[in-house]
Amino acid sequence: MISYTSISLATTSAIVLSTTLADVAAQAQEPMLTDTVWELQQILYNNDTSLEPTNPADYTIQFFEDGTVGVQADCNVVRGTYDVQRDFIALGPSTLAACGPDSIDDEYRRGLEDAVGYLFEDGDLYMDLPVDVGTLRFSPAPEIAEEIPEMTEDPIVEEPVIEPEPEVEPEPAPIRGLW
Repeated sequence: MISYTSISLATTSAIVLSTTLADVAAQAQEPMLTDTVWELQQILYNNDTSLEPTNPADYTIQFFEDGTVGVQADCNVVRGTYDVQRDFIALGPSTLAACGPDSIDDEYRRGLEDAVGYLFEDGDLYMDLPVDVGTLRFSPAPEIAEEIPEMTEDPIVEEPVIEPEPEVEPEPAPIRGLW
């Protein structure tokens, strides 16, 4: 006779195991904050206005495992730190170049410093601004892969041809008395 305790324990173990496996599978499909260069696609404000960079590759952020961030804000480069438990992003030293008139570098940097949290949806990274002011939306930067042609045969290595030096006949020795 099987006791109810054994059945209950087996059922509980199966539920915990399946929940843990489902969590691991969901995390495997979710993008990682680190190990990705994120390109800004849009800053969407809740008053129905938005800013979109002309070239998203000019507005990037990369989160590193050591708690630092690297930011490209159009023509400026910024370093900083992040902590997902607290203020999120704190920008530090920056270059101070004057970007072009269509640049949104100031709004971008302000948005990063004001961000209070993040979430992933459909592979994109969303950073929320405080008090429902708006959201910054990022997509993973396309990976630049160099195409290397497939080699179908062994490479042909040509050995250099060494030409023999021409023989030079020695000049005749001067005859005494003539010079």
